[in-house]
Amino acid sequence: MYGIGSGPDALVTTASEPGNPIDLHLQLNYGFTSESTPIRRENLTGGAFDGVQNSRELTAARTRHMVTPTLELGLFHDFWLAAALPITISDRTELSLDGVSRAASSTLRDGIIPMGGFDADDPATGLPNGDLVFRGVTRKGLNQLWLGLGVAPMNQHKDDTKPTWKLGINVGLPIGTTQRFARANPSNSAGVGSGVFEVNAWTSVTKRVGRAEPFFAVWWQAPVASQSDSLFTNPGFGATNVLPPQQAGFRFGSHLFVFDKPADNFNVTLGAEARSIAHFEGRNYSEMWEAFAFAGDVNTAGAPLILDKSPTTPDIQALSHPGITNVENYLELGGRFSLRAQLGSKVHLGFVADIYRNTTHAISFADAGVDLPTCGSTSSGTCEDDNNDVVNPGTEEVNPMHAPLIDLVGHRYLATGNLGMTFSFEATAVF
Repeated sequence: MYGIGSGPDALVTTASEPGNPIDLHLQLNYGFTSESTPIRRENLTGGAFDGVQNSRELTAARTRHMVTPTLELGLFHDFWLAAALPITISDRTELSLDGVSRAASSTLRDGIIPMGGFDADDPATGLPNGDLVFRGVTRKGLNQLWLGLGVAPMNQHKDDTKPTWKLGINVGLPIGTTQRFARANPSNSAGVGSGVFEVNAWTSVTKRVGRAEPFFAVWWQAPVASQSDSLFTNPGFGATNVLPPQQAGFRFGSHLFVFDKPADNFNVTLGAEARSIAHFEGRNYSEMWEAFAFAGDVNTAGAPLILDKSPTTPDIQALSHPGITNVENYLELGGRFSLRAQLGSKVHLGFVADIYRNTTHAISFADAGVDLPTCGSTSSGTCEDDNNDVVNPGTEEVNPMHAPLIDLVGHRYLATGNLGMTFSFEATAVF
């Protein structure tokens, strides 16, 4: 005899059941992520008919340690409250030259990164030798508190002829210090918060069949608003894609029970799954965001990425570049492998290895602005006097977040050939 499945998608938190007044599930997850992303940059060095080229420029290496406590509390039959608090222990990105010299790097020649490099741990000294040219801030702290509700319209534990079907909705509430970059004193701005409110909806289906437990899940996530101190505030004029991108994903796979003793609530499973996440176009922190913020510091004379916060006011109304940029659509493709064990009725342990790649996409992609409709007798709202299809300088059509040095075609940055790995350990206590 086989027991009913006990993978994460099969566990249901409930309450007000005969002999089981309330369930409480507590989980602690530790995850280590390592990413390596080659950064290329567009150029116009080809012939007249060659179009826009791109060449090797930098490699971004990111490491992150996170701990996430989660809670599920039963409220009624197969209906529960969920809460999660991702805590960043350490998060750092470093940029190294990718097969080019400092003199040949357009990033260094343009002053986005100085020829002597920059080290957030030692700004006065920099990184004058070797391929490493930019060491970012070691960040830690909180971003969002996630609260949600879940329900299981079907539960295989109660009716083994049906699958376990769960669905839920979560809201991300910003509670952490906003993630910024301060060129003069980098260590004073080490937060990881986005200052963005987000909503996430999800559903999953799984069913134990013999020794296999196949599953399928889909989800969608979108920003809905931002705090006043967030970098994702609307600067007005012709700005586009002000908030972070929407995301949608799915995963499917199966757990295989290699050892199962239902009478003792003891089992061991091996799992494999494929997953995909679509990242839609939006404004976001990229692999280059700290370098862009460094190059757009309004208190540094000659900083090449200083913006004009009021395009309709004469002269430049200097504004520091926040570092976040418009990021093009891209697809994240990955696979996960897991080893899980249920040790009695109260304890579940798991180890998960996740390997993923991102498709090539532009990470400095802001439009010059928005061409407004021509004013006329039937026009309402903002319009322009000229009848054209271009963004007119000095008008409300101009996007104040557009930095030609990195956003103009022939100067944009591309993230290519990304490879990421996450290893996580999780322990769940069921009461």
